[in-house]
Amino acid sequence: MSITTTGTVLTFSDGSTMTTVVFPSGTAMLFQQTSAPTGWTKVTTYNNYAVRIVNGTASTGGSVAFTTAFASQSVTGTNSGGSVSATSLSTSQLANHNHNLKIYNLGCNSGPGANRGGCTANLTYTGMCSTGCGGSHSHGFTNPTFSGNAINLAVNYVDHIIATKN
Repeated sequence: MSITTTGTVLTFSDGSTMTTVVFPSGTAMLFQQTSAPTGWTKVTTYNNYAVRIVNGTASTGGSVAFTTAFASQSVTGTNSGGSVSATSLSTSQLANHNHNLKIYNLGCNSGPGANRGGCTANLTYTGMCSTGCGGSHSHGFTNPTFSGNAINLAVNYVDHIIATKN
């Protein structure tokens, strides 16, 4: 059996033909190589992007480059022995709040041998007493998975290019 080619068509000795176009023009694919293969054009629109698999409409998005998002990130705070530490609040750190003061006037009911049967204690409210200033306080932290003061997000990756079929 002999085969001849004309462009993308294979012609067999019995006269039958078959097209060799496996991917239609405009098809975009990922390749794990630096240059596009023959018959393909490297797309340079996207650089330093992650690949996301979706079951709906394909799109692009995000605002942070892949290597920036997955670089070592600083952690701020105060180390205090491996967990969030207890902090005792001072009066200045308490939320501003009020206390009712109740003052009893015992009058005739006071003193040894006083006549307790004929007197009634007078209950007097003298208003509110305010305390607390609403100041701030802090808690220190550490995490045993941190290395120093950074979270290592340097994820392993494999670079690919996008190329479209000519």
